[in-house]
Amino acid sequence: MNRDIDVALSFAGEDREIVEELAAQLRSKKVRVFYDDYEKADLWGKDLYQYLSETYYSRAKFCLVFISSHYVKKLWTQHELKSAQAREFSQNTEYILPLRLDDTAVPGILPTLGFVDLRTHSIEAVVNLIMHKLGYTNGGYLSFIPLISNYPDTVLPTDLSSYLRSFIKEYLKNCSTQMEVDRVFNLVKGNISNGFKEEMIEHELLSNDNYLSEKGLNILYRLVVEGSRDSVESLVNDRSKYDKLAETIIESNLNIKVKNELLESVYRNDHLLFPVIIDVLYSESSINLAKRYKPELSYEQDIRNKLSSTFDLEYLYNLKARQLNEYINSNIEKIPESILKNFFQEYYLVNDLRITTSGFISIYEAVNKMDF
Repeated sequence: MNRDIDVALSFAGEDREIVEELAAQLRSKKVRVFYDDYEKADLWGKDLYQYLSETYYSRAKFCLVFISSHYVKKLWTQHELKSAQAREFSQNTEYILPLRLDDTAVPGILPTLGFVDLRTHSIEAVVNLIMHKLGYTNGGYLSFIPLISNYPDTVLPTDLSSYLRSFIKEYLKNCSTQMEVDRVFNLVKGNISNGFKEEMIEHELLSNDNYLSEKGLNILYRLVVEGSRDSVESLVNDRSKYDKLAETIIESNLNIKVKNELLESVYRNDHLLFPVIIDVLYSESSINLAKRYKPELSYEQDIRNKLSSTFDLEYLYNLKARQLNEYINSNIEKIPESILKNFFQEYYLVNDLRITTSGFISIYEAVNKMDF
């Protein structure tokens, strides 16, 4: 089954206010949340009966059910719950995580099932419980600041560095976020030999109870990123692998417009978008210095806000990649000086009144609403 969602939310519309707050906090920690307001474009035109059945049965790791008097009265929530119950029955382990808003009894959810009461738990407390349920022992999202910024003096022995690279290649190579590295590591850490565990503890990568420290997570994530980036760069730079590159783009979660542009750049060997391909296929955006400056705010949203001071965003969206690059370059001087200096130039999106390579990646992603 394709588990592309961490948590699917099942709730009645009358309870949306509290659900939305929980969804926003989970999303801020980079948890992949299925929440209908985040999926409007994807839901448009779909057979919702079939699509929601598949989502709640097979796509999520857990299903959060917001129990209330409104929940039991809705046909759609009943449909979602039946799909979730079928999944839980088939896997014979917990999948449905009930959150109580009141004392309403819900058919199919036994009173003996463990639940969390939102009347006595804060949203923050529930988010932390969910993070632990997902296996993120470090307490949630850690920003994509690379190792060199946090631990400039860290030098690992050659044997340990080589071992970690081999371990990553075998067990962690498909991880694309720090949280995934943390979660998967906890599942496979039993395969690490005692000698290397002791060495990791000695270099403060592991705690004494064998959980990754923040330092250890940063190092493993950096090594994962290097391997992932090397892999996609080899696809981009080797024309004999372009069919595989095209297949990777087609199978990605990018929107149709972006997919078509990236595919067109591959077949035309147009290098303008190649850095974008490398950046987006592995959701690794620390190539851009500006992505680090304000992690609590959506970076792409902030760029859109700054661009909208001068440009019509809908017009920018409808431009092809090369047209977008040329249009902004030819109109850079129209950007208010304070925004140009304190944002675009300070974070090296623009240099000498021209968009930089990393700047184009960031602007292209922002204009096409490819928020990570």
